[in-house]
Amino acid sequence: MSKTEKCIHVIGPNMLQNQLIVTMLSGRNTEFRFALGSNAEPPSPALFSMNGDSGMQNLILYDCLGKSADLIMKALQLELQSLLRTNNIVLFNLHPDCGVEDFALKMGIRGFIYESDESEAVRKAVDAVFAGEIWMSRKKMAQLLLAKPQKTYDNPRTHLTTRETEILKLVALGKSNAQIAKKLHISLHTVKTHLYNTYKKINVSNRTLAAKWASKYL
Repeated sequence: MSKTEKCIHVIGPNMLQNQLIVTMLSGRNTEFRFALGSNAEPPSPALFSMNGDSGMQNLILYDCLGKSADLIMKALQLELQSLLRTNNIVLFNLHPDCGVEDFALKMGIRGFIYESDESEAVRKAVDAVFAGEIWMSRKKMAQLLLAKPQKTYDNPRTHLTTRETEILKLVALGKSNAQIAKKLHISLHTVKTHLYNTYKKINVSNRTLAAKWASKYL
């Protein structure tokens, strides 16, 4: 019986870094097949489709260096959404305090590698995901499991105006303030004011938490 072929695609603007990752991984496992790409030009879903070959496993390493939580969430909902259906995706160069892990796991992300991690973390993450597991440091896993839930009203939706609800739903879809203003035909200042009031009402401190709240309650 032939061995399962493992395909790894590294997506990120730093091609030297990406090539070093490929060199490191290919030196220890000849079963891997590699491809490189940039964030601006993500791979076509067809590149990683199974094409009826059940003996192929696909893994995408997606570079998040310098990306805010909003940008990462937007990428998950747009350019990576179709890829998530048929591929394993690991986020790497993630900022430790980005705070997107819970949302990313719900979207189907299979692992997280942080800016401060050593190269060994890449090897371990790749092995874990190809073994059908989710890769996350013990520290981050503990933080997620022990995190205290945000305090909310008993029936929080009743405290939001129609406009605030509308804007919050767009935030959950990854829309920027400018995009929301254009879609709703209101000023950017008005959007910011509504969001400021909404954050206070639902007791969150940033956009990422607001999007999580909206996904749960709206």
